[in-house]
Amino acid sequence: MTAPLNKKVLCFVDEYGTAGAGAFSLGAVVAFARDAGRIDRCFTGLLEANANEIHAAGLDDRYLQGLMYRFWEAAPRHQLVMINCSFAAGATPGHLAYARGVIEIVKIGLKRFQVDVLGRDTIGNVEVITDQNHHNDHDGFRSEIARA
Repeated sequence: MTAPLNKKVLCFVDEYGTAGAGAFSLGAVVAFARDAGRIDRCFTGLLEANANEIHAAGLDDRYLQGLMYRFWEAAPRHQLVMINCSFAAGATPGHLAYARGVIEIVKIGLKRFQVDVLGRDTIGNVEVITDQNHHNDHDGFRSEIARA
């Protein structure tokens, strides 16, 4: 009977730009693990059949905005939160800027998920998923995440 109380929440984070080399942005989707497959199919159903991976930097802005609008219209809004945060360039090393950005977007996304989806004050089981890159495989990144 305890299984319904232990619902895993996933937070998928991806970047646009390079932390430490100028301004960059992070986007995140927060959803229950049980809904991730349906949400993914909702998005991939909007893509061309031969699409493998989407890189926003290589897409026309109007196409990308239209794609995201169509996804938001088709997505089960009561099951997910989408968020986008931009971070200014600074003197902070890239791995620390990236870690701090991930921490900030996850905090914002989880707070919105609590209000918009859960309707309660606590989340107990969260998994943050990022693609591996030269920032998040750095010891300084892992230390900053562990500290947070």
